[in-house]
Amino acid sequence: MSIHIIHLTGCTPSPLANYLKALGILRLVAEQKDHNARMWWENEHAVISSCLNQDEISLFLSDEYKPTPIIAPWNGGSGFYKKDNQNAIIAIRDSNSSRFEEYQNAIRCAQSIVGEDAESQPKDKQKTELISILKQNLRGLAGNWLSAVAILSDNDKPTYPAILGTGGNDGRLDFTNNFMQRLIEVLDLKKAECPATPSARKLLNLALYNTEPTAGLIDAPIGFFSPAAIGGKANASNTFDCKSQMNPWDYILMLEGTIVFSTGVVRRCNSEQLPSGSAPFAIYSQGIGYGGSVSDEKSRGEQWVPLWNSPSSLHEISELFEQGRVQLGNKTAKRPAEIARAIGRLGTARGICAFERYGYLERNGLAYLAISLGRWNVAAQAHQEVIDHAAEWLDRMAVYINSDNSSNKLKSLYQSTGDALMSVMKNASPGRWETLLIAMGKLESCIGASVAAKMPDRPPAPLRNLPPEWVTLLPNWQNSPELRLALSLANICGVRIEKEQRKKEYGKSLRGYFLPFDQNDNGSWKTMNFAKSNVEYVSHSDHFIKDAISILRRKMIQMQNGVFPITSANGLYASLHDIVSFINGSLNDDKIWALAKPLMAISDWRSVLSMEFGAAINGTLQQISKLQSVPSAKMIVSKTEIVPAIYALMRLVFPTNIIKARNKLSYTVTADPTTLNLLLANNVRAAGQSAIRRLTTSGLRPYIQTVLADRQLTQRIAASLLFPVNEYQLGELAHQLCTPTMDNN
Repeated sequence: MSIHIIHLTGCTPSPLANYLKALGILRLVAEQKDHNARMWWENEHAVISSCLNQDEISLFLSDEYKPTPIIAPWNGGSGFYKKDNQNAIIAIRDSNSSRFEEYQNAIRCAQSIVGEDAESQPKDKQKTELISILKQNLRGLAGNWLSAVAILSDNDKPTYPAILGTGGNDGRLDFTNNFMQRLIEVLDLKKAECPATPSARKLLNLALYNTEPTAGLIDAPIGFFSPAAIGGKANASNTFDCKSQMNPWDYILMLEGTIVFSTGVVRRCNSEQLPSGSAPFAIYSQGIGYGGSVSDEKSRGEQWVPLWNSPSSLHEISELFEQGRVQLGNKTAKRPAEIARAIGRLGTARGICAFERYGYLERNGLAYLAISLGRWNVAAQAHQEVIDHAAEWLDRMAVYINSDNSSNKLKSLYQSTGDALMSVMKNASPGRWETLLIAMGKLESCIGASVAAKMPDRPPAPLRNLPPEWVTLLPNWQNSPELRLALSLANICGVRIEKEQRKKEYGKSLRGYFLPFDQNDNGSWKTMNFAKSNVEYVSHSDHFIKDAISILRRKMIQMQNGVFPITSANGLYASLHDIVSFINGSLNDDKIWALAKPLMAISDWRSVLSMEFGAAINGTLQQISKLQSVPSAKMIVSKTEIVPAIYALMRLVFPTNIIKARNKLSYTVTADPTTLNLLLANNVRAAGQSAIRRLTTSGLRPYIQTVLADRQLTQRIAASLLFPVNEYQLGELAHQLCTPTMDNN
């Protein structure tokens, strides 16, 4: 027996109508003609292997195939009520052809239950009772259709998989009556064999093989299955009107394909699922991960339909759809991000190479359409721990986002973060990782501001235990000055005086200044939980210089015994080279701050310290040439860079550590808030004189006698004081700027 390979070029993964058409062809061939038929997807179309050749498949469908009894007596317009169009249902019921024998039995059974003289469709409880009775009395193909179109849950309340609308109809369009109308259009019911009409044979080849368009297309609705074929007026009444042109075979084979989605007793509904949640691969819709997504867009959920590249029998495909789920660990994926994560883990049935994502979205007025939302390939994803951490945190935020406390801005940021997460899972490029990290930080900050304004009963949790692997996923991570400075900010902790010794406050990071957190009595952040606004919550913008100055002002209030209360918790200091680049304005200031905020949620800093950065992150100092002894000197000049003298002066008078000089001596400088206040007031000369006096009394004698700077440089110098610098870098600055005296040593 010969096996033929038939390329169904008219059956493509998109739109949904064409995908279902491919399933319908396989089902009908396998059930009624060749039980060994196989199907797979290749080059954007379906391929069937069968003992039937191309002409024989066409002949089977046109002259032999027995239609599935597709009926919905509970719907108005289904043909079972007096006001309905009954031409098709009567023609099929009274036909003498054996092709319609099972269809006729189903129609007569349903009419006996409904009543031949029924005026209108049942409502509410009566509708539920009718569906239940039909399920008890209809078996075989009719029973399979009922399993696909309506599911009775544990409380006997019917739910309807979105792939078939709301029980076999969409608004006023009844799928079942239209199915019967299409059948009598392509089949000659006047003849006992009910063969296809000559024009219908050409239309069948068009449906199967996408041959040249031919006459015979009809002006009839296809429903939401093929949005491009709906037709209608564009935008308003005074515009172009495009009629729906449909191949009746497309509609027939499409509905035959929906039977594969029959899930019957395999899965049950529960109160936590959407009505469409009972259908295979049906999930909640989140309005993320595709172009044109809207967070509050009305939806009936999503359906991710599988594509496979290995020949599979109807039995194998039916088993796949009966299981109808994608596993994420021990649970079934129910949201776009979850199913995308599961796909990345290869947590799907064997043989699936991709999923076509469809959303049942309200478009075209109040109508719902099956919109293709893109293709998701089944491939292993690296960095699953990082993806899981981000996805799980975002899932926990969903409860708060959907509450009354959520603002439009918060919903927008939540959606953009979800989009960024889906984008990473689709193509994990460094730029997309960076977009996701920054989006998470912005969302967290917005949630904090929202909580500070109105404390909910169950406040959401901020970012915690961010995987240190994040650092290596960012663009040019080994040689990015913005990232190095962001990490130095993320690693900042406080300083307190205890028994006349400096002690690090490891729990006192910068997070409490831009996020409202609870505090312990000793001032450290408790467990990093959101709280009502507190006095430490002073950084409310996304601009680094502005926020840095606000934090420094607050730090000056907290200062004890003249000890500048900023240092690095784990020895992750900024380099002077990067700080000079910041002062010169050659870096992206706001990017530094946007990266630093979420990176502060890292807890395993030992892993970060072990990373090999291109430039030493601990701040190896570029050799700085000796400062010229000029009273009005503005700059320290080196072979590779220019360090503003005012920065060196202010950095030494506000040291983040004890100064370690080249002569192996240490110097302790007592910081004075007055100096910083003068600097921020743009009184640079007075600030410089105050700093010079402070250094002189500490045993250091600056070469310079005065400093000058414009307002913009002054603001940058002040903000740069937030970057922690180690004791040896301070010593190098002191060596170049000052003449140390030995009086105090």
